[in-house]
Amino acid sequence: EALSYGLPVLGTRHTCVPDLGEEADGVYCHDVGDLDALTDNLERLSKSLPGRSDVNKRARLCATRFSWERFRASIRAVL
Repeated sequence: EALSYGLPVLGTRHTCVPDLGEEADGVYCHDVGDLDALTDNLERLSKSLPGRSDVNKRARLCATRFSWERFRASIRAVL
Protein backbone atom coordinates (compact mmCIF):
# COMPACT_ATOMS: atom_id res chain seq x y z
CA GLU A 1 0.00 0.00 0.00
CA ALA A 2 2.84 2.40 0.79
CA LEU A 3 4.33 1.85 -2.65
CA SER A 4 0.99 2.68 -4.28
CA TYR A 5 1.16 6.09 -2.59
CA GLY A 6 4.71 6.61 -3.83
CA LEU A 7 6.29 5.90 -0.47
CA PRO A 8 9.29 3.63 -0.02
CA VAL A 9 9.06 0.39 1.94
CA LEU A 10 11.54 -0.81 4.55
CA GLY A 11 11.43 -4.40 5.78
CA THR A 12 13.41 -7.50 6.54
CA ARG A 13 14.77 -10.04 4.12
CA HIS A 14 12.60 -12.76 5.75
CA THR A 15 9.33 -11.29 4.45
CA CYS A 16 7.87 -10.68 1.03
CA VAL A 17 9.53 -7.25 0.89
CA PRO A 18 12.56 -8.41 -1.15
CA ASP A 19 10.15 -9.92 -3.70
CA LEU A 20 8.66 -6.48 -4.34
CA GLY A 21 11.77 -4.96 -5.84
CA GLU A 22 15.09 -3.32 -5.07
CA GLU A 23 16.25 0.03 -3.73
CA ALA A 24 15.81 1.48 -7.21
CA ASP A 25 12.10 0.61 -6.81
CA GLY A 26 11.84 2.22 -3.38
CA VAL A 27 12.19 -1.11 -1.56
CA TYR A 28 14.79 -1.24 1.23
CA CYS A 29 15.75 -4.34 3.24
CA HIS A 30 17.83 -5.38 6.20
CA ASP A 31 18.41 -8.65 8.04
CA VAL A 32 16.13 -9.75 10.86
CA GLY A 33 17.47 -8.68 14.25
CA ASP A 34 20.11 -6.37 12.79
CA LEU A 35 19.19 -3.22 14.68
CA ASP A 36 22.28 -1.41 13.44
CA ALA A 37 21.24 -1.99 9.81
CA LEU A 38 17.68 -0.92 10.61
CA THR A 39 18.95 2.26 12.26
CA ASP A 40 21.33 2.94 9.38
CA ASN A 41 18.54 2.46 6.82
CA LEU A 42 16.15 4.72 8.71
CA GLU A 43 18.78 7.45 9.11
CA ARG A 44 19.86 7.19 5.47
CA LEU A 45 16.27 7.29 4.21
CA SER A 46 15.27 10.18 6.46
CA LYS A 47 18.12 12.24 5.00
CA SER A 48 17.95 11.18 1.37
CA LEU A 49 14.25 10.79 0.60
CA PRO A 50 12.56 14.10 1.37
CA GLY A 51 11.91 15.88 -1.89
CA ARG A 52 12.99 12.92 -4.03
CA SER A 53 10.15 12.76 -6.53
CA ASP A 54 12.10 10.18 -8.56
CA VAL A 55 11.85 7.69 -5.68
CA ASN A 56 8.13 8.46 -5.34
CA LYS A 57 7.57 7.78 -9.04
CA ARG A 58 9.55 4.54 -9.00
CA ALA A 59 7.69 3.33 -5.90
CA ARG A 60 4.33 4.00 -7.57
CA LEU A 61 5.51 2.22 -10.70
CA CYS A 62 6.68 -0.74 -8.62
CA ALA A 63 3.23 -0.97 -7.00
CA THR A 64 1.54 -1.28 -10.38
CA ARG A 65 3.16 -4.69 -10.76
CA PHE A 66 1.12 -5.94 -7.78
CA SER A 67 -2.49 -5.09 -8.56
CA TRP A 68 -5.42 -6.96 -7.02
CA GLU A 69 -6.45 -8.00 -10.52
CA ARG A 70 -3.10 -9.62 -11.14
CA PHE A 71 -3.18 -11.27 -7.71
CA ARG A 72 -6.62 -12.77 -8.35
CA ALA A 73 -5.59 -13.95 -11.81
CA SER A 74 -2.53 -15.71 -10.39
CA ILE A 75 -4.70 -17.45 -7.77
CA ARG A 76 -7.18 -18.58 -10.45
CA ALA A 77 -4.29 -19.93 -12.52
CA VAL A 78 -3.16 -22.13 -9.64
CA LEU A 79 -6.65 -23.42 -8.90
